[in-house]
Amino acid sequence: TAAALFGPIRTRVGGWLDQRFFRDRRHYVEAIRRVSESLARLREPDALAKEAVEEVVQAVSAERGALYLRTDNAWTVAYSVGGDFPATPDTPDEGLTMRVPGGATGDPVALLVIGPRRSSDLYSSQDRDLLGALAAQLGVSLGNARAYGRIAKMSRELESQNEEIRGLRDRLEDENQFLRARIEAATDGATLIGESKAIRELTKTIDRVARSDASVLVLGESGTGKGLVARTLHGASPRSTGPFLQVDCGAIAHGVFESELFGHERGAFTGANRMRRGPIELADGGTLFLDEIGELPLDLQPKLLRVLQDKEFLRVGGSTPVKVDVRVIAATHRNLDTMVEKGELREDLYFRLRVVELVVPPLRQRRSDLSALCDSLLPRVAKHAGRRPRPLATDALARMAAYGWPGNVRELENVLERALVLADGPEITAADLDLPDRPAPIEEVIDVTSGEVSHDEVMESIEKKRLVAALRAAGGNQSHAAKALGMPRTTFINKLRRYGLI
Repeated sequence: TAAALFGPIRTRVGGWLDQRFFRDRRHYVEAIRRVSESLARLREPDALAKEAVEEVVQAVSAERGALYLRTDNAWTVAYSVGGDFPATPDTPDEGLTMRVPGGATGDPVALLVIGPRRSSDLYSSQDRDLLGALAAQLGVSLGNARAYGRIAKMSRELESQNEEIRGLRDRLEDENQFLRARIEAATDGATLIGESKAIRELTKTIDRVARSDASVLVLGESGTGKGLVARTLHGASPRSTGPFLQVDCGAIAHGVFESELFGHERGAFTGANRMRRGPIELADGGTLFLDEIGELPLDLQPKLLRVLQDKEFLRVGGSTPVKVDVRVIAATHRNLDTMVEKGELREDLYFRLRVVELVVPPLRQRRSDLSALCDSLLPRVAKHAGRRPRPLATDALARMAAYGWPGNVRELENVLERALVLADGPEITAADLDLPDRPAPIEEVIDVTSGEVSHDEVMESIEKKRLVAALRAAGGNQSHAAKALGMPRTTFINKLRRYGLI
């Protein structure tokens, strides 16, 4: 019968249709998953448009496709594949146009236009469902991309504002340092104290030299007041209203010396998060005082020479020369002639620094100034120590006059502060000074009458004896000896090693 004849056929056709239905369903589910994963990892609208169109065209086997985006109430083709599309969205024959939701008003944010299928088959309801699901996913991704774009833009604007704030902060810090240097130079008020012949001659020379911009080299033992001479020069010069910047070359580690002196650009090295102006640049219009110039590394000496010759330099990591108008005063207790002979100091730099040379006498050569120095130092020392000022007893002055003062004025200041702390009477007595019983004057061990001792040897012998005397007075305690000389313990130990004393 017919039922018996067509029954098996109907069963086979039904099974085939079921297989195709599930096969197509798996195809659509896989297409949705693939497109969702692709769109989820993209953040740029243009990249999203390209990925979406290519995936959709492949999923439904379309001849071509395009995505239109709304910009300023007008549609533009963001991406197309397989052929040209008109500027205005238009559904092709046997094609589809899917609205991509996402607007707050319900208006579509994009239109997905698909051409006819390559197989000439019409799009089924399942195809429309697939395209609708993909359009919805695309709408979410476009919304996320635009939100990401807005956040990225705000982040860039914020970073730009932060960069501007950092620049203003750096400028403020530099200006504060500049103003502090100016105020310190203007209000220091410190002057050379004394009426000895050596000090009177030094003061006269300073008055003559101050009016020029010539570089000055100040020589003298540690603690004699070379920094005070530099400040006096600055205060008496036409640059007195400008900044006074002091750099202790002996206290800077070699690895950071260039940055500390010349400044650096942002990103010049690890940790250089901002541009930093160095003291040379901050001293523009004023005076730069380089204390312990003998400690300046040899590889940086050409850069300082350029400052002296051309009035310009490069920050670390920079390529644009920085112009400066600065007067350089250098100071040292070392013998620079010997350093030049040993190749430790460039001769051309030495001559540039030594246009004018000033020598500060040690305290033992100006003992007549002791009383005036004490009168000047005691009020300041008392304030620092938190004690009321006390006058010096006659025996204290006599004891001080007999002492050799290897640490010079700096040691005198330390001795006065210690005496103020220890004294319990109305006056500072010789016992309060706590000076060594046998000071061993430095001149005892120097034979300068033979004519065979050079100036360099005399200076080195003085320095060596000064260290020995301080160490003996401190009972061999290096920390106490360094403090008595007014220098860091590490510097004291380095000097001992230099002269083979340890």
